[in-house]
Amino acid sequence: AVSLVVMVQTAGQAIAARNAVLHMVTGGDREAFLADNVHRYQIVPWINRNLGPDDRLIHGFRQLNYLFDVGYFFAHPSFQALVDVGPLPLPAARFLEQVRRLGISHMLSAPLADLAVLKTPASGLNAVARALHAAGCIEPGPVIEVSNRISRALPTIAISSERIQVLRLRSDGCRL
Repeated sequence: AVSLVVMVQTAGQAIAARNAVLHMVTGGDREAFLADNVHRYQIVPWINRNLGPDDRLIHGFRQLNYLFDVGYFFAHPSFQALVDVGPLPLPAARFLEQVRRLGISHMLSAPLADLAVLKTPASGLNAVARALHAAGCIEPGPVIEVSNRISRALPTIAISSERIQVLRLRSDGCRL
């Protein structure tokens, strides 16, 4: 029974590692590999090309953490307490104070146009982005379509896409 479990687990790991092994053996293109295997990767090249050494990004996508060439802050309530990004609506002024203290210049959010027509309340960074925009505290940047794959091992099972917007925090014209 134990050997059967080990064989099944080994087979599962082989399937899961297939893409990485093929990439290593064939010497494939790194960007293509990351785009196919990392959720929301398509935002990373734009960030790395357009933000500079003085910029700092706040985002909520753990899988992207080590791919950014600019400073970043991973905003998740389970992993940090410097920026309050819990599920309840956060006062925008408090958020702005916290991120300014950390030197944050940009953030990632669902597109502001999408947030404006939501039937349900936004939460986390999306909710605060909507409030900051209403107060004139952010400058909308590009909207980038990114892909999501439910399974890296079986990539054709479910592929969806979403749009993410890059937002620049600003102090001129901010009413908070």
